[in-house]
Order: sequence, then C-alpha cells, then structure tokens
Amino acid sequence: DEEAAVINLSCHDDLRGEGCNNAPVLPAYYYISRIPASVSSVTVLADDSRITELHGIHHHGKALTDELRMYYPRANVEFRTVSSGAEAYSRMTKAAHLVCPPGFACLLPSLARQSRTDEEREGDRISGKMTTTTTTALIDDPLNYPWFRRMRDQQAPSIGLIPSSAFPTMQAGDIADLTEYLKQKPPPGSKICRLLRGKSGSWVKDMEYASSAQYVTPLRRYKVTKFIPTDQEPFPGASTYRWEDDLCPMEHASREGMCDLMKHLGMGRVLIVGDSLGLQFARSFWKLMGMEDDPEPHRSDDAWTPWSQYQWSRTMECPENGWNFEISYTRNDFLNAERESLHFQKWGEDSNCGGNSYCFPWLNQYSDYAGPGSTLFIANMGSHAHSDDEFRTAFGEFISSLKAKQRPGDKIMFRTTAPGHEGCQNPDVRPLDWHDEFAPTLKADYKSWHLFGGYNDMASQIVREEAISSSPSLQVDVLDVYPMTVLRPDGHEGGAEGCERCREDDCLHYNLPGPPDHWVHLMYSNLRDALR
Repeated sequence: DEEAAVINLSCHDDLRGEGCNNAPVLPAYYYISRIPASVSSVTVLADDSRITELHGIHHHGKALTDELRMYYPRANVEFRTVSSGAEAYSRMTKAAHLVCPPGFACLLPSLARQSRTDEEREGDRISGKMTTTTTTALIDDPLNYPWFRRMRDQQAPSIGLIPSSAFPTMQAGDIADLTEYLKQKPPPGSKICRLLRGKSGSWVKDMEYASSAQYVTPLRRYKVTKFIPTDQEPFPGASTYRWEDDLCPMEHASREGMCDLMKHLGMGRVLIVGDSLGLQFARSFWKLMGMEDDPEPHRSDDAWTPWSQYQWSRTMECPENGWNFEISYTRNDFLNAERESLHFQKWGEDSNCGGNSYCFPWLNQYSDYAGPGSTLFIANMGSHAHSDDEFRTAFGEFISSLKAKQRPGDKIMFRTTAPGHEGCQNPDVRPLDWHDEFAPTLKADYKSWHLFGGYNDMASQIVREEAISSSPSLQVDVLDVYPMTVLRPDGHEGGAEGCERCREDDCLHYNLPGPPDHWVHLMYSNLRDALR
C-alpha cells in the first residue's frame, strides 16, 4: 500500500526551446504543506529534453529534491527525468498525491485521477484494508484556463485549486540563488504554518530559554532527581534546549496566552485522553500555565484514590479576562470507548485492556459536556499497540465512536507518538541533528518502537479519509510531535538526570520540564494560527 507523491515540473508548451528558464518556481513550503508526512515516496518529475540551462528545470528539480529530503526523512525522495509525456501522465494519474506549480501540464492528469467513493471507503474499513486518500493540489489560474474550474466541479471536486496569490511565484531565470529561494519561510502569521511547524528544525541550547522553562514548583515525581545544579549548569540539561523551526516560529504557551486563546475560540474545556505519554502532556500543560501544585491529587489529599492520577479535572482561572476553562485528563491506552470505570487498590491489579494497559471511560465525558463553550479535545494512542493490525483496529474504532458523538464547534487533535531511544542512560547523550542519526537505533523488539512511525502514518491516512467523506465528515488535526521528538534521546526518565522514583530503564518517558513541553508549545502555536 505505497503512498506516493508526485511533483511535476514539466515545462509549459509555450516555454519549450527556452530550457525552461522562465518556468514558474514556488518555495518548497508550498509542496510541504500539501504532501503529508506519511508518504512512502516523493518523486520530482522533469522533462529530460529540457535540462540544459543552469537555472532551468533540471537545476530547479534537483534543488527542490534536496530541500524536500529534509522534510520527508522516512520516504524515498528522488528527482527523475521522463522521456515522454505519456510516462509523466501515467505517474501523475497513479500517484496518491499530485502537487504542481502553475501551468498546463497537470490539468488533464488531475481530471483523470480517481478518488474512492464513500461506499468503497466503508468497505475498506470493514475489511481492515488501509485506504490511501487521493489528493491533488494545483495553483488556480482562471484567466489562463477558465474551462478547468467548470470541469473540476463536474468531474473531480476533490481537486484543490489554490489561489495564485497564496504563494509567491517567480520565474527560474530571475532567481539569483535558487536554493535560498526554495528555503524561504511563509509570511509572518501565515495560517499555513499549522501544516508546517515541527516538521524540520533543530534543538538549540539556550540558557535564557532554560531559565523561563523551569516550572514555578517541580512536579512531585521529579522533585528529587539525579541532577546536581552548578554555576555553569544551573538547570537540568533536558530543559535547556529550545526548538528552532526551519519554517515557522514556535510560540511558547503561557496561562495569559492560553486564556486569551480559549476566550477568542469560545472554548471552555481542554480534554486530554490517551496513554501515559498523554499524562505527561497533561502535566506539562498544567505546569506551563504557571501552576504551583500538581494537577492530580496527592496521597496526602482527602480526594486521593489509587486511580486519581489517571482521571482528573481542574479549573484554570483566568483573572485577566474572566474566561476560566477546564483541564481534564483521562487515561485510555487504546482510546477505547466501551470500557467500564476502573477502581483498584493496588497498581497492576485490575488492568482491563490487556497487559499493563488501562482504559478509563471517556466518551460520555466528552459528549455530555454542557459548557460553557466548546471543547479542545486532544487524543493519542500507540505506545501500547504491538502490531499494525492492533493499532488500525483500535484507531478505527476510536474514530467511529467520535463520529457518533461529535459536537459542532469542538476542535479535535490527534497527537502522534514518538518512540523511545535505546541507550538513553549514556551520560554523554545529546540532541541529534538529523533523523538519519536516529533511524539506525530502532530495532524490532517487545517495545515495538520501530512501529510507531507507521502507526502515525495510519492515523494520518484515516484522518484524511474522514475529512473528505460525506455525511458526516470528521475534522481532526494531526499534532505531529514525532519529527522533533525523535531528535531528543536526552532527558528520558531513565537517563543520567532521571528522577529517583523513575524506572532506570525507562527510555520512553521524559523528565519534566523537558521535550514534552514543546508538544504543548506546538499545540498552542497551531491554535494561534487558527485565529489569524
């Protein structure tokens, strides 16, 4: 079930003979925003008879291919010349995703591409087959081809026509430095950033950031750590690195900013449902709001129970604008909506999802919320699944349950799952520069970390299918923390700076403050894009 993407840079008919020096060139972020991270291959096509000039199509294609490799490290990204229009036509019609710059070459192939019907998608779901969504993105130019929009509406309404004003376009021959032009960033405040942020960047050591990243008070779990502060290193290493994004800035979440955001979005609740990594997300969220206590009851509290850390709800007060909102967390390792409530007296006694997995009920908690305002629902799963089939079945059931209870006005996000890092106990471990440094460390064993990337791909594919299905469709944004988190082998609970109450072999969960704080920052930044 290969999910292939094709970019066709073939020249316009009226440019032949000029070496394509005047062919249109768009920044790489145009293609990145349209091609999902789940693709198995990206092929940049060019006509092999037009590859003579330095600034022509050949140079354009190779430079674009090099840039895209940074954003699709798990895919085969290649530049390919084709000897005939028929070959290019065939590749364009068969690809799962077709993205093209302005021009005529992609018009007829895009009309010939077939999207699956709702009946076919439902049959795939019942049989357990993975359906690959067909998407097409073209730059709209109604002055040059007014007939195309009419045919698109009649034959292929799924073709995305993007206004020509949405992206800067230049001619290849007018660009002094093609590589730099392709690397340019979107305009400040661009809504497209929610599709780009977090895909590529680097972790930068920043002591000024580190000072602001420390919680007002530590979480109880991490109150006693192996880290000993010094004048040179006053903060735990895991909290001293800031994500520097290649395309869109990362805004850091705060209580004042979140209160403002929730009021403008009309949201009265943040509901977080997922596994123990979801609990880390929820705890990070709470502490980044500047709260002094832990979000869940402590053993010394009257409200404490053995299961209280896995299902809790708190109120975030917003004195600046008076718009208070609720923060809730429910543990459910498979997002299973059918489980009964758990009440156990000793950890490990009453798992109801198999193994050491726990599935507290969440569906009625979500659907019965009476306000005020709508809900920001953030879900995740994956770390407890041990096969593609197990993940696909569980995630499909989650989507079906959510569709049956979906509420107008709610914002739904699925956060991807990042695998752990073998050897995190090494005291010399530091953030990585490239995904290629991380990939060789993955191995097939009982933890199934090597499958997490595929799980995220499946979730993204299912979400895209639901977004284009009819009556009722379900809109889910993917909060993709995988690319930036796999570069952080440092800071795990089992690492050199780990907490004394943590497992020494835990190379999946992180100390807090640490990398999961940037999961919250990513969510916050993407939500702010929605207001612009």
